[in-house]
Amino acid sequence: MGVESIVIPLALFAAIVALVWLLTAMVTQMSMARTLRDAARTSPENLGLIAERLVAPRGGSAAEIAGFVGVGTGAALGIAALIGDAAMRTPILQGALLPLFIGGAMLLQGWLMRRRGANTPAPAAIADARSDA
Repeated sequence: MGVESIVIPLALFAAIVALVWLLTAMVTQMSMARTLRDAARTSPENLGLIAERLVAPRGGSAAEIAGFVGVGTGAALGIAALIGDAAMRTPILQGALLPLFIGGAMLLQGWLMRRRGANTPAPAAIADARSDA
């Protein structure tokens, strides 16, 4: 049993997660497009308001969701290492550190952005405001 016994299942898991994520995004976009088409047919005067509400940010950002996936993957690999073969424990734990650290960094970034507050504009908003002026 070598490193490929860790990498292949991890790559398969990542591919499945990416596929589910992409399919979910596709269904969401199709639903939003259908809603906007129906709104354009029935009440075109309210189309702007409906579009604003549909694209309004919801709770949690994509980076935080990816962070939770990374932390969950690292934790799952860590638990698998603890209950698995003792000879493979160290390589599996080493493989678990990468998604754990990347996921933790993404969660920390999301936490820091929330802590910054809504009153502080993001750097992209500052650049947009400068280019408009």
